[in-house]
Amino acid sequence: MAKETRLPLGEFHRYLSEDRRRIKAVFDEVEEIQFQFNDLHAQELERWKEQLGVCIVLLKKDPDQLPPALAELIATKREEARRSLEEEIGSLTKEVGSLRKKADKALLQAQREIEALRTANPKLDLREEDLKTRVIALGDEIKGVGDQLHSLRLFPLGWLTNMGKRRKLKKHREDVQSKHARMVLALNNVREKWVTTKKDAEERQTALRQQWEETSVEASQRQAREDSLSNNVEQLSLQRGLEQTLITMEDSPVKDGKLGEALQAMVKLNKTKAAYEQGLRTVAEVLGLLKGLHEGMNRFLQSVGKVYEEQKRYKLKPLTVHLPSQASEFHEMWLPFRKLVKNEKYMGRHPLEFSQKAKEFTVEHLGDDQIEAVFVGMGEALKRATNAWK
Repeated sequence: MAKETRLPLGEFHRYLSEDRRRIKAVFDEVEEIQFQFNDLHAQELERWKEQLGVCIVLLKKDPDQLPPALAELIATKREEARRSLEEEIGSLTKEVGSLRKKADKALLQAQREIEALRTANPKLDLREEDLKTRVIALGDEIKGVGDQLHSLRLFPLGWLTNMGKRRKLKKHREDVQSKHARMVLALNNVREKWVTTKKDAEERQTALRQQWEETSVEASQRQAREDSLSNNVEQLSLQRGLEQTLITMEDSPVKDGKLGEALQAMVKLNKTKAAYEQGLRTVAEVLGLLKGLHEGMNRFLQSVGKVYEEQKRYKLKPLTVHLPSQASEFHEMWLPFRKLVKNEKYMGRHPLEFSQKAKEFTVEHLGDDQIEAVFVGMGEALKRATNAWK
């Protein structure tokens, strides 16, 4: 077991930089294995699909001559497939009904809004015409008062002898002008309301039309699938039953002849396919773990770098960091981890071995509690070191 390590702050920064580099190196090696898995899995998957087709043809060729155990297994899988199809058809029937109701609702709402717009149009037209008439009348009245004021001013000393009349007429004109302004404002409001109402209605119509179209298309697609399944229940049940029989087959019930040879090849390919699927899951988990560790180490390294910069810039007392044993073990662990995943060609062809070894290593060295202990321990060690500046 590694012991506590004492490092000057600058050495500690380089120590962490090396940790980050080692994590990245292991990540790169594991990523190469992932590339291998993807390529080889794709190749094996093509072989698997091809063999599946070969076996289905052979099983359909002479069903009455199949061994009783195999025939019974196929019948069981076929019945399971039939029940699944019937459930899917029932679900599709409900979905189609729901979608058509939704489309009808959108269409009905659109029709109602058009009718509401038509009803609002004559009402607003009448209101506009009434206001226009009143605006014109008030305008004429303003002009008439203005003419009277002008004529009173033309008399000799009219401005003096008709002062009382002129004052009353001016007051009346102001009242009419104020009323005229209110009527003009009301008229503009009516026109703006119509423009806004029409624009809002057009936008809602567009949205409702789009909703109706999308819902109708989706309903048609579901209906087409429902029709296709309903019209081919027997054929699909048999096809799916045969596929499930072959996909889940772990040992061939037939050992001899062409069928036996094909089924044994199918079993082998099932195992290979399952192995690569397991390998792909494991490699994704390991890469996710390594990516998180690299990011965490990068953030911690930045924190240490800031402290180190302060020490150099302000010529502070040099710090020494007392690392816990977990940090030393973490540092030393990366070289054997990289060695474990170094040969990507070999690991690429042995996905189960990779999964087993990678999981064993990460469980032993990179559990959640262990990772937390490393980073918490290093953080506390840095904090204790900086206490020397207080």
